[in-house]
Amino acid sequence: MNLKWRYWIVKGALHPARCDEIIKTSKSEKEVVAYTSEANETKTQEEVLKDIKALDTRNSNVVWLNKPWINKLIEPYLRSANEQAGWNFNINVVENTQFTIYNVGQHYTWHVDQFEDPFKSQTILNGKTRKLSTTLLLNDDFEGGEFVFDFTDLKYKLENTIEIVEMKKGDIIVFPSFVHHKVNPVTKGTRYSAVQWWCGDPFK
Repeated sequence: MNLKWRYWIVKGALHPARCDEIIKTSKSEKEVVAYTSEANETKTQEEVLKDIKALDTRNSNVVWLNKPWINKLIEPYLRSANEQAGWNFNINVVENTQFTIYNVGQHYTWHVDQFEDPFKSQTILNGKTRKLSTTLLLNDDFEGGEFVFDFTDLKYKLENTIEIVEMKKGDIIVFPSFVHHKVNPVTKGTRYSAVQWWCGDPFK
């Protein structure tokens, strides 16, 4: 697939106070170890910690948030990006927000957000697939933790298909969920972000 816009970034989308509010809300919820699609969702936290393969891929903690008010903050930027970037994907449901926590040394290696098959569940996600991903950076008082894209699979005629995206607190990045990306290891401080996956009927 050859996309005109590989990603869309909105600088200063959210006021710093809003970002702080999301961090405060998230810290009041239960924090768990993040797993990847390679790690079985039925595993206990202790089993995930022992899964070296999973930790080699992703080493971070998350908090799952079912907060409609966060969706309402981000959705206008998601809809605008979907239209202005020319993707025009059919989007009709969003998963719960994933508040991500990367401490020093933690990272997430190359991956895509979209699963091979549509969701099979007894929820509103049944039969849907991830189409657009959003990352809201909630702070910038850390070092490392860069957000990086790899556009090799998009068949662009580029000299360099690797792109590091410079983000500041309150910035939102929107991109197709099938694009490879990663978060580099944090070298100082703690990196906080709010990640969402916006879903719709499978691509045809």
